[in-house]
Amino acid sequence: MNVLRSLKHRPFALLWAGQTTSRLGDSLHRIALAWWVLEKTGSAAAMGTVLVLTQIPLLIFLLIGGIVVDRFPRIRIMFISDVLSGLVVTFIAVFSWLDILEIWHIYIASLLFGFVEAFFFPAYQAIIPQITPPDMLTSANSLNGLSGRITGIIGPSIGAFLVASGGTSLTFALDALSFFVSALFVFPLLRDKTLETQRVEKAAETA
Repeated sequence: MNVLRSLKHRPFALLWAGQTTSRLGDSLHRIALAWWVLEKTGSAAAMGTVLVLTQIPLLIFLLIGGIVVDRFPRIRIMFISDVLSGLVVTFIAVFSWLDILEIWHIYIASLLFGFVEAFFFPAYQAIIPQITPPDMLTSANSLNGLSGRITGIIGPSIGAFLVASGGTSLTFALDALSFFVSALFVFPLLRDKTLETQRVEKAAETA
């Protein structure tokens, strides 16, 4: 199928596989987080606060993130973002398992997530046309959109099942694992020197 054509290009295939895994983990996380907040606090306002705290640093630092992405290797930014996000969720999972997780921990984690995403999203959007041959870019964009829609549909169902059967700690842990898996997929691209050469050349063309 033509839509799958870009998967023949190894850099994009690695990136797409990693981000699809991470997106699925994000869907699991949202269900587990909503479940935990409502169960522990019984407050819809607390859940709203979590969402707001995620968006505030994202909005504040998104412009800075775009500037950083233009000046530093995008793959490295994505790798660091995945690792940092994985560590944050790991702490949430461990604290939840130990039954010492508090709402203020979630608030801090939400702020950290928003900050990391402000750098990750611009890097991810910019890296796709950088690593994908022009004749495969339509396929790559289609697969990227398809990945988001599929994980957005099946993720909540899987998340609800995991929370109901294994608890929020397990679901948080699987989300943390998804970030580390994504980082593992990105890691081989860190050693591809041609990607940085392409970034510098395209930056020079648009300067």
